[in-house]
Amino acid sequence: MVRADAPGTGPVRRSEPMVAKGWVQGVALVMVFGFFVMGLLALRTYTDAMPLPGRVVDERGRTVFTDADITSGQQIFLRRGLQQYGSIVGHGGYLGPDYTADYLRRSAILIEEDLRAAGTADPKAAVTEMLRANRYDEATGTLRFTDAQVRAFEGLKRHYTG
Repeated sequence: MVRADAPGTGPVRRSEPMVAKGWVQGVALVMVFGFFVMGLLALRTYTDAMPLPGRVVDERGRTVFTDADITSGQQIFLRRGLQQYGSIVGHGGYLGPDYTADYLRRSAILIEEDLRAAGTADPKAAVTEMLRANRYDEATGTLRFTDAQVRAFEGLKRHYTG
């Protein structure tokens, strides 16, 4: 039997790690924190997403378009590869136009012209108030457009399909 302190046999030594223990802990901490932040962002993507109305109606309750129309338009946008040429609500290529911003700008101009023709005292302020108002009823899934918004939508539908 050989004793550990016998001459020529020193204590058993373990090999030194290639990386210090602090570095391993630091990398593990960064990875845990990084995945936690990515998880939070993924959660916010789904919980803070823009609502999809079941139907959009005018001031008298007539349906202008439905969620099926919206989904059909999204499928056409993807099927034709249009995300390479522009974006909708920030999704798509950054080299082309943002079609959401284009629609909002064009509809604001059409609504302002409509209000000016109707004799509104300050059409710019009226457009701003009209477009900022939240007319979405979460309980029924219905978004209510004003008559001016419906006329702008119909005009822009003709513009974009042309």
